[in-house]
Amino acid sequence: MSKFTSEQVDYFFLRDRQNWNVSLSNDKINTIMTQDDSQDFVPETVLFGTTLAIAVATKLKSGLSFGYSHRDYCGMGILFQDGMYYYGEIWDGYLEPMLSFEGEVAFIAWLAMQSTSSLARLDDEEFFRGNQIVSRLRLEGFLEGTSSIRDYLLLYHKL
Repeated sequence: MSKFTSEQVDYFFLRDRQNWNVSLSNDKINTIMTQDDSQDFVPETVLFGTTLAIAVATKLKSGLSFGYSHRDYCGMGILFQDGMYYYGEIWDGYLEPMLSFEGEVAFIAWLAMQSTSSLARLDDEEFFRGNQIVSRLRLEGFLEGTSSIRDYLLLYHKL
């Protein structure tokens, strides 16, 4: 991974940094963002549970989707559409379903039994391991409307 320039750091993170409860310099962010995610992944095996799963299902039903949207591989995402919940890879902002769930009950039952580690794709090709996964912190950030970069820093670097 190449280093970010100071201008890129400011462009991507300055607005979001105002919402963080941490203070970071551009050099610290550069150091963090150039490390290999899969090697720094902190396993978390605590199940998401029913409360979190219900909250996520409800927010998805409101019309919001969970996932990143940028060029190329955007990681894993979740979408509610036409009465179905979908979990899958996002490429160029478009979700390619790997799993689908008919109705809320099936989706909640599945998500409640997952954890950050179970959805980290640790048995997959190296590129996908821990790369923009569905994690507890990202789900909580989705519910609270917080920065995904903040979640990344908390998950991988315990800030």
